[in-house]
Amino acid sequence: MTRATSASASGRIMALDYGRRRIGVAMSDASGTLATPLATFQRRPGKRPPVAQLLELAGRHKVRLVVVGLPLDPDGRENDWTAEVRAFGMRLGQRGRLPVEFHDERFSSVEASARLRSIGLPKAKREDKARIDAAAAAVILQDWLDANREPDANREPDASRKPDASRRSDASQEPDASRRSGANGQPNPSRPDPHRPNARQRDRPSDRT
Repeated sequence: MTRATSASASGRIMALDYGRRRIGVAMSDASGTLATPLATFQRRPGKRPPVAQLLELAGRHKVRLVVVGLPLDPDGRENDWTAEVRAFGMRLGQRGRLPVEFHDERFSSVEASARLRSIGLPKAKREDKARIDAAAAAVILQDWLDANREPDANREPDASRKPDASRRSDASQEPDASRRSGANGQPNPSRPDPHRPNARQRDRPSDRT
């Protein structure tokens, strides 16, 4: 992954949910962390896509990369509609001199509708096709951002974490050898040997008669 296509590079990223009647648009924040629905462009029947308007919007927001949702079949294969979307994305990138990436958009509209319901919008607004298309573009973009975010190489390890006692070596759990032996490895006289009789035991008369 190059710096230009990384989610953590500077500059905003624009995502498009390309449809035959509408094009939903979403925009990232400057840090490339959060996607937000922005607008929806209506397409006129028999007319070309509004490439100039999309590029004007990209320039106004200082977009550095465009992500276009790719309509794959449920099994992940491309089709005729996929080829048309790819051609549109390539044309947009060439005219605007912007890098373009394609991202799987399967079920993005379904997820967008579910999100609109979850925030408690009135039914009329939940079923607004333009609102759904912009929300679907935000779903596509957020998915792309999450998938392309670089790990933070400058993050320091958490010093507050204590070492795991279960990972200590066996030697650290052995009794202190100094308690068992004296200098030069000889038995420590301060600790009696239970297998050797002490002086009292040697001097004590035999119990036998």
